[in-house]
Amino acid sequence: MIIQNVLADVITNQLKQQIKDKKVSVLLDEATDASNKKLLCILIKFIHGNEIKTQVLGLKEVDCDHGTAKGLYALLKQSLTEFYIEAKNVVGYCADNASVMMGSKESVKQYLLNSNPHLISNGCICHTIHLVAVSAAACLPERLENLLQNISTYFSRSPKRQSVKHFKNT
Repeated sequence: MIIQNVLADVITNQLKQQIKDKKVSVLLDEATDASNKKLLCILIKFIHGNEIKTQVLGLKEVDCDHGTAKGLYALLKQSLTEFYIEAKNVVGYCADNASVMMGSKESVKQYLLNSNPHLISNGCICHTIHLVAVSAAACLPERLENLLQNISTYFSRSPKRQSVKHFKNT
């Protein structure tokens, strides 16, 4: 209760003061939690003093009404409004390369560009590298993947085998 009703308000107000009238970049990603709720994580990056800061603006539940580009943009806009961030001050955007986030027709990126045509957008390089790694791994022989899994299992199922002391004595 103290965190939700006291500290959260203090931190939120501090963040509002830090980003007042500043240029920010927005980072978005969707995830599904353990209870099978789909969430939209909204982060901002901005310069405060001599450092680049990254802060969470919100973690919004994505219900059936918000699963589209228009709905996700509405959730983003709601968070931006709560923190008094004007569309003209959103100068950067980063998200995974899903069409709902970065598509050329209807996407969160397109809605942001309509609000600020000078916006710079980038697909997330980490997501891109992951897709490349998955594609590359698909080209490997299945027996190699099995060998790697067996090595992992050999160690993960035995505390004795994981012990550094055990290997020093052998």
